[in-house]
Amino acid sequence: MPALPLNAAAVVHHYTRLITAAAASSSPSTLRALLPIHARAVVLGVSANPAFATSLLAAAAPASLAYARRVFDAAPERDAYMWNTLLRAHAHSQSHAVDALVLYKRMRAAGVAPDHYTYPIVLPACAAGRATWLGRAAHGDAVRFALAGDGFVRSALIAMYFQELDVADPERVFAESNGSSRTVVSWTAMVAGYVQNYFFGEAVALFGRMIAEGVLPNEITLISFLPCLQGQEWLDAGEMVHGFVIKSGFNANIPLVNALIAMYGKCGSIAMAEALFEGMTVRSLVSWNTMVAMYEQHGDAVEAIKFFCRMLTEKVRFDCVTLVSVLSACARSGALDTGKSVHEFTRNHGLDTDARVGNVLVDMYAKCGEISNAREVFDSLRVRGVVPWSALISAYANHGESAEALKLFSLMKTEGSGSNDVTFYILMSNMYFEAGMLEDAERMRKAMEATQRVFTGYK
Repeated sequence: MPALPLNAAAVVHHYTRLITAAAASSSPSTLRALLPIHARAVVLGVSANPAFATSLLAAAAPASLAYARRVFDAAPERDAYMWNTLLRAHAHSQSHAVDALVLYKRMRAAGVAPDHYTYPIVLPACAAGRATWLGRAAHGDAVRFALAGDGFVRSALIAMYFQELDVADPERVFAESNGSSRTVVSWTAMVAGYVQNYFFGEAVALFGRMIAEGVLPNEITLISFLPCLQGQEWLDAGEMVHGFVIKSGFNANIPLVNALIAMYGKCGSIAMAEALFEGMTVRSLVSWNTMVAMYEQHGDAVEAIKFFCRMLTEKVRFDCVTLVSVLSACARSGALDTGKSVHEFTRNHGLDTDARVGNVLVDMYAKCGEISNAREVFDSLRVRGVVPWSALISAYANHGESAEALKLFSLMKTEGSGSNDVTFYILMSNMYFEAGMLEDAERMRKAMEATQRVFTGYK
């Protein structure tokens, strides 16, 4: 493109500065500020300038995808930076993540060479869209463009392949790197993938190997690793990680401290978890939720409820995760009155329509013997998980209402829901037997045996 006259170059510089200032505001304000700037640039004949178009696209993408696409389509020249900007905006939007994959195919068809920023955007979008086939094609592209060895590209490949619940591909990608190219980012991607797929033994082994090879974990590595330390036998290892956190000066990192609290709780050291929480100068909602969940998981319903009350006293906002833990604690302890109060909170805060809250409300009322309330909540649920079905059917059965239990079980099968809980199968088998429905009782027994084979691996 020919050079602009000096006055035109000055105009472009002036308007790109205005765009930068507009981008610093919130998204709706950004869009309102950008439109007149864009309109004036069109009038002045500088809107097609690559520097202006690139700056406008970068500011527009987080504010409005539709507007960003118009800016992009109007640009006469689109380099990798512009494609990456629009790709990133699509990938970060849940409702448009799949469009990022279409956009990547357009980018390749246009003959624009991707760079090392492209694949850390595209590969997670492939994983999110369950389009690993396209991810494999993108992997091939990355190899052809000599980008597969980049640390961030390699980490994105590892994370994408772990989405397939198979460790062979991510392990192969990791093994293809040599010692010098294995950055902490690649190690972290492997640790996180193992933990997220419950390969805890492999995660521990890899973490130890990482340390042995002289690669120091960063805060993200530690946050990814800590969830695999569960059970009292791992407490010593958790304490060593905690010591490393303090020594490295990471103890001001709130998500990392939250992960340590959760680790201590899962390893049975409640006192240490409490000490860490009380020592925090700044706490996130996750900090509070971790404590409430810890008490509930350890069967200490009283402390879980007390902690929730403390949240209310200290005016800490709560969310559905908080309520699920508190209601589970009420169900565990039979604290019906408290459960009803929490249910009222959910109504007042518009959270009673959340599927997770609704499911645990059914469970709480059923376990507290309030079958009519359990059924009322159950009937209001748009999405029903396994928990409410099992809880309500079990409640009917335990209160001698076998006919209602069998009717609900039939409805559950019709809707395609089901439970893999062996106790549930035994309950249904006994009910069929008592009702004289021997063939159905035998069918339940066989279903239970099949479930046991699937979950234990025995044939």
